Amino acid sequence: MDRTTILWALVAFFGASVGFRAVQQATSGSPVLVTVGLEIVLLAVIVVAIVAIVRRQS
Repeated sequence: MDRTTILWALVAFFGASVGFRAVQQATSGSPVLVTVGLEIVLLAVIVVAIVAIVRRQS
């Protein structure tokens, strides 16, 4: 496995962890559906960003 692949995986994992924690803290007093909805939106943004980066590098 390429070293850059491992580093990108770590960046994505820790970045997603920070992002999901920020959503949870921002919606601490909100209903669960609001939190889950925003986390799904964040997940979609992360996936789109990863796809865009991979396509641009290819």
